[in-house]
Amino acid sequence: IMEWENNYFKIIGSPTSLQINQKNSGAVIIATDNHKYLLIKIKRTDNTEHWEFPRGFSEKNETHEQTAIRELKEETNLSNTAKMTKLGEVMPDSGLINVKIGIILIKLNFNQQIKLQKSEKIFDYKLVTLNQLKQMIANQDIIDSFTLAAYAKLISIKN
Repeated sequence: IMEWENNYFKIIGSPTSLQINQKNSGAVIIATDNHKYLLIKIKRTDNTEHWEFPRGFSEKNETHEQTAIRELKEETNLSNTAKMTKLGEVMPDSGLINVKIGIILIKLNFNQQIKLQKSEKIFDYKLVTLNQLKQMIANQDIIDSFTLAAYAKLISIKN
């Protein structure tokens, strides 16, 4: 049996099985104002660029809602959260990763200055309608599983 861990994960493996325990949860943030939704463009570790909803790991003892507020502020400088609703949870890979990530809908005002967190390789953003979001998914412009899961939760409450 092999074990490895860092600040975020503990991995236990053998020749026939693998288990990943994520130490802290996280949140995906659906930030919205006046029927527009915030997407950020981020460069990931494999140097590919992705359009995604903002998201991040929770800090110790932090709720999904607290994570959402902190991550949104860190990644975009947005902080005037008018209304927040937890839409549910999602597991990144229920067969492999032991964690539940919160999906948080935050209604706010995009009139404030959006300042992207360059240190996390976030380099662009756009505000899109629900139809534009759907089209980006259909066109494969959005392939991030967290964003796709959050979109599904969002659509489920809209219908």
